[in-house]
Amino acid sequence: MNCTKVLSKSEIKNLIATPTWAVHDLFDNSLPPKHPPNADELNRLAKMSGLNPPSDTMKKAFYNQLRFVEVLRDCDTTEIEPVTKYVEEAIIPEVNMEQPLPISQVPEWRPLNHSSKKSSEFYIVKSLVD
Repeated sequence: MNCTKVLSKSEIKNLIATPTWAVHDLFDNSLPPKHPPNADELNRLAKMSGLNPPSDTMKKAFYNQLRFVEVLRDCDTTEIEPVTKYVEEAIIPEVNMEQPLPISQVPEWRPLNHSSKKSSEFYIVKSLVD
């Protein structure tokens, strides 16, 4: 798959006039991932995440997703400027921090009250991996 650098409006119009690739091109199942994890690594990752070991269909879907990410990673982005701001300013309400609430009006929040297991002033967290 070729990733195209777009520099002008006319190039954009020419680019979207005819399709140059399809999503199915990114899911080329004939090529395995370059560095697929072995079964032991997948089982270890699942155990660390608290998940069940992956089934064969889940492994196949995972390998397809890995291949998709590898194709995206192979795109040449050397002269593409990264996005630094994704949302429009009009959508985000302005926050006025010049006059904060007085301490008497700040609600008291005790995060330990939401914990199912605690000891004194500490959370108790179960270990998933030995």
